[in-house]
Order: sequence, then structure tokens, then C-alpha cells
Amino acid sequence: MTAVHMDGKFQEKNARPMLHPFCNLGNEVDEERQRTALRIYKSIVIREKRKLLLLSFIKREKTWRETTAKRLINFHFYAIIT
Repeated sequence: MTAVHMDGKFQEKNARPMLHPFCNLGNEVDEERQRTALRIYKSIVIREKRKLLLLSFIKREKTWRETTAKRLINFHFYAIIT
């Protein structure tokens, strides 16, 4: 997942963001900047979830097609033999 920093930079990591949009490290961060960081963070999370859903759907669809094809082939061979 992509980590979002308060300054708007991105960093690829397999962990939570190093700086969450709501954190305040002693210095005041304006609300506009927090909203922007949160919006970027949410859009990335949504994009990652959609990607995972799409991949799982493709995997299920592929499995379904393979099993259906195998069943059809077996049925045709059975019909030819008998």
C-alpha cells in the first residue's frame, strides 16, 4: 500500500502510513492540508480495495471457466464413448 505523508509525498510500503493525516507532531497543521492529506489517503485506500476486489473476481471467474470447460469436455467424451 502507498503511504501518504503530510507534505503530499508518497512512499511505497507494506505498512500503514508513517504520518497519518490527523497526527500533529507539535507544530500546528492547517485544516486544509489535513483535509487534502486525508482525501489522498482515502482515495489510495479505495483504489487498493477495488484492485483487490477485481483480482479476486478475475480469479473466481477463471476458476469457474476452467471447471465448466472440464465438465463440458468430460461430458462430451462420455457421450462419444457411450
